[in-house]
Order: sequence, then C-alpha cells, then structure tokens
Amino acid sequence: MSVLFFSCNKTSEKEAYLASEEYSKAKKLIASKCYTCHNPLPANGNRIAPPMFAIKQHYLNEQTTKEDFINGVKFWIENPKEENIRMPGAVKKFGIMPKVFYAENEIELIAEYIFYNDFKRPREHKKRSSKKTEKKPLNETTKIEKVKSYISETQSLLAQNLIGKINKEGTINAIEFCNLKALKLTDSIAKNHNVTINRISDKYRNSFNKASKEEEGYIKIFKEAIKNKKESKPIIVNNINGENIYFPIKTNGLCLQCHGKVGGELKEDTYKKIKELYPKDMAIDYDINQIRGAWKVTIK
Repeated sequence: MSVLFFSCNKTSEKEAYLASEEYSKAKKLIASKCYTCHNPLPANGNRIAPPMFAIKQHYLNEQTTKEDFINGVKFWIENPKEENIRMPGAVKKFGIMPKVFYAENEIELIAEYIFYNDFKRPREHKKRSSKKTEKKPLNETTKIEKVKSYISETQSLLAQNLIGKINKEGTINAIEFCNLKALKLTDSIAKNHNVTINRISDKYRNSFNKASKEEEGYIKIFKEAIKNKKESKPIIVNNINGENIYFPIKTNGLCLQCHGKVGGELKEDTYKKIKELYPKDMAIDYDINQIRGAWKVTIK
C-alpha cells in the first residue's frame, strides 16, 4: 500500500512539473544551451558529447533524490575536473567538458528538467543505401531541412575540434585553431555537399566574415525576432550564383569564452590574444542566446 502511494505521489509530482512554468523555461534552456553538444540526433552521427539519456543514467539511481540529482549535475557543470568525473567512458571518448558559464538558477532548471524527463536511447543512424538514386528538384521545405543538416554538421565538427583544443591546451591556444583551421573545416563539409558555407556577422572578428549591407539587414531581422520572442525563420535570396539561405547564429555558454564580456566569461588574457590576432575585433560583449551573426549557405 505504501509503495503504491509513493509511486502515485511521484507520478503526480512529475505531472505537476510538466505543466509548470519552470518546465517551459527549462525546455528552452536545454534547446539553446545543451543540445549544441548533447543533441540526441547529431547531424550525420557526429556526436561530440554524451546524450541526455546517458547523463541521466549515470547520475540517477533508485536512491537518488531530486535534490541530490540537481546538486550532482550542478557540481559537475561548475567543476568539470578529472577528480569529479562520473562518466569515465564518455570522457575517454569525448574529453572533459569545458567550463561553461550559466546562472545558478539556469543550471538548477536544466538539472530538474533532466530529472523529470524520460530520454530515449538514441538509435544509430541508418546506413546510407549504396543504390544510386535519380536527383530530383528539392521543394523549399526539403531544401531548408537539408541546409539545416549541413549547418548542424558544420557546428558539430567545429565544436568537436574546439572543445578538444580547449581541453588539451586551454582557451588561449584554441583561438589559434579558430584563426587557422575553422575556415578549412567549414570548407571540407561544404565541398562534401557541393555547396558554399560561410559565417557572416555585423560585429565580425575575422574580416572574411564581414556581412554586406544587405546581409546586415537580414541579421537585424533575426535580432528582432529573438527580441520579440518569435521563431527566426530562414531567409532565402535568389541571385545569379544560385540561392543564398541564411540561418541565425545564436550564442551559447561555450561561445562566451571568446565572445562574452571582457573580465567576465571572456578572460583578460584570452582577449589580449584575440586582439593580437584580430586588432579590429568587434565580436565581444555577447550574452547567452543572442544573435552573433548568420550562417550563409549558397546552393547552385
């Protein structure tokens, strides 16, 4: 009888949470701050961090209370060090998670969301068929989904390399990676899909990423959408070279180590190195979930 009561009590507690404002806030936080690395279905299987299913499995057992679970997740996010590892297999495969800067209440909301939600074990991506298929013209929806997958694949590759560099050599040396390798990695994916992929910004770091006047207008549209809490829709522009499709670039915790506020998430010595490499740098003073620019994918 007492076991049944306990089970019912836990169920009603979960139902109340799923209907709460905290759940809605946490769901947005998970999407904007966690799924950049912990996406359950990363593009082309390029996983760069363990999925939420695995994280929950390692931090929760039958004796774990909600408070214990939240404290455990919070402690790791604030102290991602070798002596605090609970997932040695994941660390061996992906490396130690870099320190990201979240507000304390945001970490608690994220941990509570993980505690109450049931995450499915990600399925392996199906192997591509070896049969050749006839190329057909893409409708707009299919085209946009394909472009999103190219961007996601690029983000995963860049993040995987950047996190590895940060873990091995620190944030300052990771800046060298961005300076020398980011464009090459982006081009490698673009060539694989026979498209052109660029990142553009109104507050650029590398002059190669400078947005045109027209493109600054597109970035402004993305900024207005996020300011008004609306979904940012992709912008499609036809020209003599084909089609340019623009998607917003939103900041997350990892971005702020090099694009945050100087003296805060962006350390003074890190910024000094940035100014050495990019004397005219403007890409700082961002907060989480702000528009830092746009992805530009050209389809011929």
